[in-house]
Amino acid sequence: MSDDTFDLEGFGTIQLKKDANQQVTSITISVDGETTEYTTKKSETMGDDNKTNALCRTWKVVQTHEVGYDEYEGGDYDITFTPADDPESLSEVMFTKSGTFLQFYSDGDFEVNDWSWKDKGKGVVQLSNFVDGEGTITVTFSDDKLYVHESYRDGSEWGEITVELIAPIAM
Repeated sequence: MSDDTFDLEGFGTIQLKKDANQQVTSITISVDGETTEYTTKKSETMGDDNKTNALCRTWKVVQTHEVGYDEYEGGDYDITFTPADDPESLSEVMFTKSGTFLQFYSDGDFEVNDWSWKDKGKGVVQLSNFVDGEGTITVTFSDDKLYVHESYRDGSEWGEITVELIAPIAM
Protein backbone atom coordinates (compact mmCIF):
# COMPACT_ATOMS: atom_id res chain seq x y z
CA MET A 1 0.00 0.00 0.00
CA SER A 2 3.03 2.27 0.69
CA ASP A 3 6.69 1.95 1.68
CA ASP A 4 5.68 1.25 5.29
CA THR A 5 2.23 -0.38 4.97
CA PHE A 6 1.64 -3.81 3.47
CA ASP A 7 -1.69 -5.44 2.56
CA LEU A 8 -1.32 -9.19 3.02
CA GLU A 9 -4.12 -10.66 0.92
CA GLY A 10 -6.39 -12.87 3.00
CA PHE A 11 -4.70 -11.81 6.25
CA GLY A 12 -4.81 -8.06 6.93
CA THR A 13 -2.36 -5.17 6.98
CA ILE A 14 1.00 -4.58 8.58
CA GLN A 15 2.30 -1.06 9.17
CA LEU A 16 5.85 -0.22 10.20
CA LYS A 17 6.35 2.92 12.30
CA LYS A 18 9.80 4.53 12.17
CA ASP A 19 11.68 7.16 14.17
CA ALA A 20 13.56 10.15 12.75
CA ASN A 21 16.54 7.87 11.96
CA GLN A 22 14.30 5.54 9.91
CA GLN A 23 14.63 2.74 12.49
CA VAL A 24 11.44 0.68 12.94
CA THR A 25 10.03 1.39 16.42
CA SER A 26 6.76 -0.55 16.22
CA ILE A 27 4.70 -2.82 14.02
CA THR A 28 0.91 -2.51 13.83
CA ILE A 29 -1.05 -5.53 12.61
CA SER A 30 -4.71 -5.13 11.62
CA VAL A 31 -6.87 -8.19 11.00
CA ASP A 32 -10.66 -8.04 10.55
CA GLY A 33 -10.93 -4.66 12.31
CA GLU A 34 -8.78 -5.75 15.28
CA THR A 35 -5.51 -3.85 15.63
CA THR A 36 -2.50 -4.85 17.71
CA GLU A 37 0.72 -2.88 18.05
CA TYR A 38 4.09 -4.41 18.92
CA THR A 39 7.08 -2.37 20.06
CA THR A 40 10.36 -3.28 18.40
CA LYS A 41 13.96 -3.03 19.52
CA LYS A 42 16.96 -3.51 17.26
CA SER A 43 19.33 -6.21 18.46
CA GLU A 44 22.98 -5.42 18.94
CA THR A 45 25.06 -6.53 15.98
CA MET A 46 27.60 -9.29 16.60
CA GLY A 47 31.30 -8.41 16.46
CA ASP A 48 33.33 -8.13 13.30
CA ASP A 49 35.91 -10.81 14.12
CA ASN A 50 37.14 -13.75 12.03
CA LYS A 51 35.04 -16.43 13.78
CA THR A 52 31.78 -14.44 13.66
CA ASN A 53 32.40 -13.45 10.04
CA ALA A 54 33.05 -17.10 9.14
CA LEU A 55 29.84 -18.26 10.85
CA CYS A 56 27.44 -15.54 9.66
CA ARG A 57 26.33 -16.70 6.24
CA THR A 58 24.01 -19.24 4.63
CA TRP A 59 25.17 -22.86 4.84
CA LYS A 60 23.91 -25.86 2.84
CA VAL A 61 23.68 -29.22 4.62
CA VAL A 62 25.94 -31.90 3.15
CA GLN A 63 25.00 -34.67 5.58
CA THR A 64 23.80 -35.33 9.12
CA HIS A 65 25.15 -38.07 11.38
CA GLU A 66 23.16 -39.13 14.46
CA VAL A 67 24.18 -41.66 17.08
CA GLY A 68 22.43 -42.41 20.34
CA TYR A 69 19.98 -44.47 22.32
CA ASP A 70 16.16 -44.22 22.16
CA GLU A 71 14.31 -46.86 24.18
CA TYR A 72 10.99 -46.10 22.40
CA GLU A 73 12.44 -46.53 18.92
CA GLY A 74 14.29 -49.76 19.58
CA GLY A 75 17.53 -48.90 21.34
CA ASP A 76 20.84 -47.88 19.83
CA TYR A 77 20.99 -46.05 16.52
CA ASP A 78 23.77 -44.79 14.24
CA ILE A 79 22.54 -43.18 11.02
CA THR A 80 23.92 -40.84 8.37
CA PHE A 81 21.68 -39.12 5.83
CA THR A 82 21.52 -36.21 3.38
CA PRO A 83 18.66 -33.79 2.72
CA ALA A 84 17.84 -35.81 -0.41
CA ASP A 85 17.39 -38.95 1.73
CA ASP A 86 14.73 -37.47 4.03
CA PRO A 87 12.06 -35.01 2.84
CA GLU A 88 11.77 -33.52 6.36
CA SER A 89 15.49 -33.17 7.13
CA LEU A 90 17.49 -30.02 7.69
CA SER A 91 18.69 -28.64 4.36
CA GLU A 92 20.08 -25.17 5.06
CA VAL A 93 20.97 -22.88 7.98
CA MET A 94 21.70 -19.18 8.21
CA PHE A 95 23.45 -17.28 10.98
CA THR A 96 23.08 -13.48 10.93
CA LYS A 97 25.09 -10.81 12.71
CA SER A 98 21.87 -9.58 14.31
CA GLY A 99 21.74 -12.80 16.35
CA THR A 100 19.22 -14.76 14.30
CA PHE A 101 19.70 -18.45 13.47
CA LEU A 102 17.34 -19.83 10.80
CA GLN A 103 16.92 -23.52 10.01
CA PHE A 104 15.31 -24.53 6.70
CA TYR A 105 13.99 -28.03 6.04
CA SER A 106 13.59 -29.99 2.79
CA ASP A 107 9.78 -29.93 3.09
CA GLY A 108 9.67 -26.10 3.18
CA ASP A 109 9.31 -25.73 6.98
CA PHE A 110 11.67 -23.47 8.91
CA GLU A 111 12.54 -22.53 12.49
CA VAL A 112 13.84 -19.27 13.89
CA ASN A 113 16.16 -19.07 16.89
CA ASP A 114 18.28 -16.41 18.52
CA TRP A 115 21.99 -17.08 18.88
CA SER A 116 24.95 -15.61 20.73
CA TRP A 117 28.44 -16.73 21.58
CA LYS A 118 28.55 -18.53 24.92
CA ASP A 119 32.28 -19.30 24.57
CA LYS A 120 33.65 -18.01 21.27
CA GLY A 121 37.11 -19.50 21.87
CA LYS A 122 35.63 -23.01 22.10
CA GLY A 123 32.98 -22.38 19.39
CA VAL A 124 30.06 -22.78 21.83
CA VAL A 125 26.87 -21.08 20.63
CA GLN A 126 23.85 -20.41 22.85
CA LEU A 127 20.52 -20.89 21.03
CA SER A 128 17.07 -19.91 22.24
CA ASN A 129 13.56 -19.86 20.83
CA PHE A 130 10.00 -19.56 22.11
CA VAL A 131 9.14 -23.25 21.58
CA ASP A 132 12.06 -25.32 22.87
CA GLY A 133 13.73 -22.89 25.26
CA GLU A 134 17.50 -22.82 25.26
CA GLY A 135 20.34 -25.09 24.25
CA THR A 136 23.90 -25.03 23.01
CA ILE A 137 25.72 -26.24 19.94
CA THR A 138 29.42 -26.32 19.19
CA VAL A 139 30.67 -25.13 15.82
CA THR A 140 34.00 -25.98 14.18
CA PHE A 141 35.40 -24.98 10.81
CA SER A 142 37.52 -26.97 8.38
CA ASP A 143 38.41 -25.40 5.03
CA ASP A 144 35.08 -24.28 3.53
CA LYS A 145 32.96 -26.48 5.83
CA LEU A 146 31.12 -25.90 9.07
CA TYR A 147 30.44 -28.71 11.53
CA VAL A 148 27.63 -28.26 14.05
CA HIS A 149 27.69 -30.62 17.04
CA GLU A 150 24.83 -31.11 19.48
CA SER A 151 24.55 -33.54 22.40
CA TYR A 152 21.55 -34.24 24.60
CA ARG A 153 20.48 -36.51 27.41
CA ASP A 154 16.90 -37.06 28.56
CA GLY A 155 16.63 -39.71 31.23
CA SER A 156 18.02 -42.93 29.77
CA GLU A 157 17.88 -41.55 26.21
CA TRP A 158 20.85 -39.74 24.72
CA GLY A 159 22.08 -38.58 21.36
CA GLU A 160 24.82 -36.82 19.49
CA ILE A 161 24.19 -35.07 16.21
CA THR A 162 26.83 -33.75 13.83
CA VAL A 163 25.77 -31.76 10.80
CA GLU A 164 28.29 -31.12 8.02
CA LEU A 165 27.58 -27.94 6.05
CA ILE A 166 29.21 -26.10 3.19
CA ALA A 167 28.95 -22.46 2.18
CA PRO A 168 27.54 -22.03 -1.32
CA ILE A 169 30.05 -20.62 -3.76
CA ALA A 170 29.19 -17.03 -4.63
CA MET A 171 28.47 -16.51 -8.33
